[in-house]
Amino acid sequence: MKIPHLFGRVALAASVLFGGLAAQATEFRSSDIHPEDYPTVLAVRHMGETLSKATGGKHSIKVYAKG
Repeated sequence: MKIPHLFGRVALAASVLFGGLAAQATEFRSSDIHPEDYPTVLAVRHMGETLSKATGGKHSIKVYAKG
């Protein structure tokens, strides 16, 4: 078996095995040492809301603040 054919088969197998992972919903996590009402915490919450709306709820950001 030639190297280009082997590489092609390995790439195809990897795409079949790992292709479904991209279709899964993702919850990103963010932590901050500041309290709930701190500007950086509020900004990440807003970013999470925007991300959730843009992806139809498929992706989100869970914020852990020192509250």
